[in-house]
Amino acid sequence: MLAAAAAAALLSSAATAQVATSAGTAGADPQHIRLGLESLAGTADPHLYNSLDNANLAAHLFEPLVRRDRSLQPIPGLATKWQADDERTWTFVLRQGVQFHNGTALDAQDVVYSFCRILALPGSGFRGALRGITSVEAKDAGTVVLRTVNPDPLVPRNLTSISIIAAPEGWSGKYDPNGCRPEAWPATAEFDRGTADLGSGPFRLTKFEPGRRIELARFDGYWGAKPSWNSVAMVPLPDPGARGRALISGTVDIVNAVSAESFPFFAGLPNLHLVSSPQARTLVLNLNQRSGAIGTTGAENPFSDPRVRRAISYAIDRRAISERLMLGTAVPAGQLIPQGMFGFDPDLPDNPYDPDRARALLAEAGYAGGFDAELMSIEPMAKLSEVVARYLSTIGIRTRVSIKPAPEAMAQLAKLDFQMQVGGTVPLTGEFGYTAREALATRDPPSGMGTQNYGGYSNPELDQLIRTALVTIDDGKRLDLLKTIGRIAMTDVPKVPILHLPRTWAMRSGLIYEGRAEGMTLAHEITKGDVEVR
Repeated sequence: MLAAAAAAALLSSAATAQVATSAGTAGADPQHIRLGLESLAGTADPHLYNSLDNANLAAHLFEPLVRRDRSLQPIPGLATKWQADDERTWTFVLRQGVQFHNGTALDAQDVVYSFCRILALPGSGFRGALRGITSVEAKDAGTVVLRTVNPDPLVPRNLTSISIIAAPEGWSGKYDPNGCRPEAWPATAEFDRGTADLGSGPFRLTKFEPGRRIELARFDGYWGAKPSWNSVAMVPLPDPGARGRALISGTVDIVNAVSAESFPFFAGLPNLHLVSSPQARTLVLNLNQRSGAIGTTGAENPFSDPRVRRAISYAIDRRAISERLMLGTAVPAGQLIPQGMFGFDPDLPDNPYDPDRARALLAEAGYAGGFDAELMSIEPMAKLSEVVARYLSTIGIRTRVSIKPAPEAMAQLAKLDFQMQVGGTVPLTGEFGYTAREALATRDPPSGMGTQNYGGYSNPELDQLIRTALVTIDDGKRLDLLKTIGRIAMTDVPKVPILHLPRTWAMRSGLIYEGRAEGMTLAHEITKGDVEVR
């Protein structure tokens, strides 16, 4: 029924009636590709927000020392190789022949400069990746040496999220974990205007209109494989039906986040095809636990009580959501990391659906009459958010869904200015230690801990376990620590896991793209097949 409804919605306008013959033809340019994305980056600054949308744009314009392959494993980037000289020292050998968009050549001082800017940038979401790094030295023009205060087996994986930008000519500053010396650092607005053209990626920015359109041009001085496209346009299409209609009509060439109910429809079209990523994303319900965050007067925030958070978890029928809304493409989440990722605990039970137990927990916590709350959502999460809201309302948490543009929602999250929010988390290092550090640790931006802990949750015992896990070299011991962290998280429920799911893309025939586990849509990894793309 859902698939039929999706097909009807996609074909609701006369312009799409001739889909079988028109898909992939209208307005196509063989040297230009148009990406229809559920949401766009809120800034072109690669060091500000640590979110998927911003990472997606940054990956076109900038590069890290270490890249991630489609399964989140580390591969060479601006560094061709790296090694641990001892438990606290890492050496990275830089790639030769790399040129930045502004014409300067990659030098080890660019790495030092980039790390320093992250520490200097108020609100940077990337400090966690630099946590524990005590020094970053340019041993020579082609060699960078990092030292850490403790053993850290994840240094290369952590650096996959750090974009390297060009330092000013002659810059010779020193890295200081407490803050590098003051500089006239490039402002976020300069990146958004394109005047801070400091990347080395395969494309350069030509237009940035937040929430409306992003345009890129191929950088012909790029050291790597030449992208198939002279130019790229990214347009926001938050509604799944709108994405589908845009692809069918030929307005865009590829769309991300294809909804499950659209799979059968797209699969039946001869001029389109689908690809899916490995399963890595977990959808969660963020709960703001700060005092007064829910707006009640003279009362404690209900979300600060773990019994209320457990009640919310019991109230959600994950299996029904997976089968009916996601048509079996998602897996009910019993923990904050999907199976196959390092740190997954096969012994953790699934989260059961038990509304009676949920009501009893609410009464035990003093909320037998329930309470009112707002669930903030962005358009791509709207249907799921509405379903979650209905489940919560059945146990007495009277929930109103508020749909916000992605940049506005991201800004409110960063300021902890919300009550509940459906979001996603991806372990970008390929293991649960990343999620624990970013999303579960007590929020302390200067130290790089808890930068995605939007709920204000704090558990000193858990913090200590996370710190220990992050510096444990032995994989077996680290795995045991991560499992313990996961069990505590499922008892305290600082975030309510809902579903584990892959990402799915739909695209015109003649295009080849291997879906990435973190969900990014990278134009330089989209290639032309045997069929000419026109």
